[in-house]
Amino acid sequence: AGTYTEQVSIPNITGTSSTNNITFQSETGDSSTTIIQFTGTSPSNNYVIKLDGADYITLNKLTLKSTGTNYTGIVLIQNVSNNFKLSNSVLDGPLTMAAGISAKHLLNSTTGINLHQTITNNLFKGGARAVNYQSNNTTVNDFIIRDNVFQDQYEYAVYVYLTKSPKVISNTFTSTLF
Repeated sequence: AGTYTEQVSIPNITGTSSTNNITFQSETGDSSTTIIQFTGTSPSNNYVIKLDGADYITLNKLTLKSTGTNYTGIVLIQNVSNNFKLSNSVLDGPLTMAAGISAKHLLNSTTGINLHQTITNNLFKGGARAVNYQSNNTTVNDFIIRDNVFQDQYEYAVYVYLTKSPKVISNTFTSTLF
C-alpha cells in the first residue's frame, strides 16, 4: 500500500508463458490503496507503465494515475506485447480537451500486432481517449473490453482501429462534459 511516484517500463521477460504469468497487484486487494503515478513531460516519457515487448503481464487492483497536463498517458503497449490483462483497476488522467492527440490517451496501443488483450472491470477517468487501440493488421483478434466504466473522455471512450472482431461488452459510459 502507498503512493509511488515513478515510471515503469517492462521489457520482454524470458520464461513468461501461458503457465508463467507475471501479475502486478495491490497487496491489500484494494485498488485505492496502491497508487502508481507519474508526470509525463514529453512523447518519450508519456506513460506510467509501458509494456515494451512484454508478454503475459497482468495489472490488477491498482490505481494508475497521470499527473501531467500535456502528456497524460498511463499505459503504453508497444512492440508486440501479447496476452496483456488489465483488471479491477483505476486509470485516472486529467480531463483534457485536446482531441486526437495520442499524448492524451489513458491506454494507448498503436505499434505492432499486440494479441490477446483483455481489459475488464476498470474505471477510466478523463483523457481525450480512454482506450486507443490501433493495430497495423486486420487479422489481429482477441481484444476484449468488458464491464468497465468510462467517465469524462473528451473525444472517445473507446477507439479501436484495424482490429478483427473486437469485443466491447457491458461497459458503462458517462460524461459530465456536455
